[in-house]
Amino acid sequence: RWIRGTVVPKVQAVVRGRQMRARWVGRKMMDRAARTAQRGFRAHVACRLVREKHEEFVRLQRHRHASIIGKRLRGVLGRREARVVRKRHVGARIAAARVILRAWLRYRATQKFQAHREAWEVERAGLELLRLFGLRDDVDADIADLLEDVKDLTRARKWARKRLQAISDFIVDAELRIPVVEQELDRLEPDEVERGWAEALEDEWDRLKAQIA
Repeated sequence: RWIRGTVVPKVQAVVRGRQMRARWVGRKMMDRAARTAQRGFRAHVACRLVREKHEEFVRLQRHRHASIIGKRLRGVLGRREARVVRKRHVGARIAAARVILRAWLRYRATQKFQAHREAWEVERAGLELLRLFGLRDDVDADIADLLEDVKDLTRARKWARKRLQAISDFIVDAELRIPVVEQELDRLEPDEVERGWAEALEDEWDRLKAQIA
């Protein structure tokens, strides 16, 4: 009786305590293993999300850089094509100026020949009058006046020719200068713009355009 009433309950309590401690240790190890697995899984998911976000960021950056490169390339090609068109127009204007100059030279030669012919005809008519009427002094005075008029006309034509040549040269120089000014505007740096070079070049461009208009 004493064994059943005293020893057996103590033995049973010790056994049950060991069993409970063994189950608790097992549950604690399972809980620790579950937490470790969950931590690893969450780290894996976080790494995958970070990798996906990084790939998305890289894709967006590549698209942005490709857009910038395309825009700048189109700008370069457009400016190059514009320069070619401007050069073609300037060449056509120079060719037209040459045609006009050749026509003017032919006209000047014709006018000079007409002037010499008229002077010769005047001189011949004067000699004929001198022979017919004996008015040499009057005829000589008229011839001198006529020669002075011819000289004045020749000087006026020469001045007009020089003036026309100067205007033509100025127009050609201005048309050749305008593309140079535009190229300088395209190549300006920010510090040069701050120093006022852009405003000066734009003012020069406006004045050249206004003078050849």
